[in-house]
Amino acid sequence: MNLPKTVQLPAAEVRRLRAALAENGLISDDCLAVFIGGSVARGWQHARSDTDLYVICDKPWTGETNGVNTVALTPATVPTVGAFVDGERVELRYWLDDQVDQTFAKATWEEFQNGDSIGQRLSGTEAIFLSRLGQAIIISGEDWMAERQKQLVECAFRSMWTLRWLGEADGHVRGALGMMEAGDHTSAVLSAQMALGASVDALALSYHEFGLDRKWRARRMEAIKSATLSFDRFWELTTMQTFDPSRPQAWVEDVLDVCRQIALDVEV
Repeated sequence: MNLPKTVQLPAAEVRRLRAALAENGLISDDCLAVFIGGSVARGWQHARSDTDLYVICDKPWTGETNGVNTVALTPATVPTVGAFVDGERVELRYWLDDQVDQTFAKATWEEFQNGDSIGQRLSGTEAIFLSRLGQAIIISGEDWMAERQKQLVECAFRSMWTLRWLGEADGHVRGALGMMEAGDHTSAVLSAQMALGASVDALALSYHEFGLDRKWRARRMEAIKSATLSFDRFWELTTMQTFDPSRPQAWVEDVLDVCRQIALDVEV
């Protein structure tokens, strides 16, 4: 399957974490799967990072919780727990298997072809769940995870969000051009920055980098090693190394050329 590389925890470490979660009453034997998502799964975490854990159940979680994420599903909430396990801060989210089914039902090719080509029916929480499913450290439930990751690769989610980012980029490109024509160079620069960000997110998704968190954009660009836009070129534009305040239009035009090339090269 075309999924990003994730950190491989030693089997002993997986067993230790699973046992610690059970001892703290945070998972039970009948959970279908448990996985780590987010920055920890990619090895991108820092000293202040939480460990994001997803627990999949076939019936509502009855253990202690201290928060919820809202979703456009039935039920409409995902219980959450923030806790310390072995001195490490963890955030757990308890998804029902049926909620996962409902989420995937919004990302089918039928939905894509019948009017929702940019995944508008998916809430932010649902989209983040799918993206993290694609870059996970499996703690338990290997068979469940294998089936769901296969489903992720085969569904329309990647194409939906690639189109979403490309559409957003196109809007910013057109805005930047109009602002330049109107002599509003400062606004054009900001629009060009947003166009570049959305274009890069679409480019990363075309390489099956499912992450949606924009703070990890540079990490994703390092990972994909794209021939369309090298990391060095991306970083040069992102940090505005060639920007000349006396000639802002030159930098804007340079960025927009890159955005157009990405739009031509990206496969939806």
